[in-house]
Amino acid sequence: MSADGGRGLRVEELEVTLSGTRILGGVSFEVPEGATVGLVEESGSGKSTIAGSIVGIHRPSAGRILFQGAVSPAGRATREPGAAGPS
Repeated sequence: MSADGGRGLRVEELEVTLSGTRILGGVSFEVPEGATVGLVEESGSGKSTIAGSIVGIHRPSAGRILFQGAVSPAGRATREPGAAGPS
């Protein structure tokens, strides 16, 4: 559990597959409650896909998103991390 007692945002082993193409794989991070962060990386690296997954635009194909210690409805994966996906 995080130092803030699970009251922030936690992304665990996030994978996103869109139109049969794996867009993200194995993304994990924590943001403690009250913290301000920025996602900074090259164009096409998955920043918008991560944000879209957090707010529910993209449904994770694996992993989970927790907000304040509970699995976010937007963060319910279609399968568990590491499980075989569609081929």
